[in-house]
Amino acid sequence: MTTNVNPEVITAFQDFQRARVLFVQRVANLARFPINVELMQNAGIMNLLKPLLDDNVSSIQQGASVTLGRLATKSEKVAQSVVRSGLLTKVRWPFVS
Repeated sequence: MTTNVNPEVITAFQDFQRARVLFVQRVANLARFPINVELMQNAGIMNLLKPLLDDNVSSIQQGASVTLGRLATKSEKVAQSVVRSGLLTKVRWPFVS
């Protein structure tokens, strides 16, 4: 059985993964500063992080979890939103694969 591999398809998937990694790294860094928390929440960060918490790449899951944790520690409003939305159950702890 011969498998045809189109390099453009592979490149597209690699680009998508790099973009997700870059996004979680950037928002995790931005979440370190309290001034950014409300802006990020208003921009819909919770909805953007939700699918990343279930990503098939563990570093993306962990980056999304770190971001969520940083946001929650900077704002009680965000922390309550995390609990109410059920996102806390999706958080990937570093010890769990």
